Amino acid sequence: MLQCADINHAYDYLKSDSEQIGVSMVFSSKNMRYAKQAGEDFLKKRINSSDEAGKVLRKRSHFEKHYYTHLLTGIFSQIGEQKYATKDFEFEKSRRIVYTNKDCISFIQVIIRDEITVIVQMRSSDYSGALPLDLNFFSSIPYDLYRFIEDNKGEDLWDEVTEEFKQKYSKKKCNYVINFGSLH
Repeated sequence: MLQCADINHAYDYLKSDSEQIGVSMVFSSKNMRYAKQAGEDFLKKRINSSDEAGKVLRKRSHFEKHYYTHLLTGIFSQIGEQKYATKDFEFEKSRRIVYTNKDCISFIQVIIRDEITVIVQMRSSDYSGALPLDLNFFSSIPYDLYRFIEDNKGEDLWDEVTEEFKQKYSKKKCNYVINFGSLH
């Protein structure tokens, strides 16, 4: 498993002229806002490139945006179902913030403890044509989850969402574990 200082190092390290099977990367960010900004800066650098990879990313970004919305909706629906069906769901104790499907991004889990850990299993990703978009999306998951929590504050069964909870959550370090079945 590759332990990287940041998202840029992780991306650069995985560059290869041939398909890589069963590789993983791990990187971290100071908190959710830094993670989101790092992902945006990382993507901006690559999407604004005048080379062929930049053109491909610009073309794919619109379609991938809808896919990422679909994935987030799945995560949020899963949380809602558990909140209302089991009534024992707590953000900082749960291992059940999980979304699965058979698509390229086949598994996402968020674990909130002293730190926020985002674990992703990718069935497949295209290094230059999709991975920068994917990494930007992963970087924003803790921030998007925070916004979802904020939107539901005050709702029935969301008593744990206090100002103190939000304050603690927003300052937690964010860790990312990304596993690839095939990176090509």
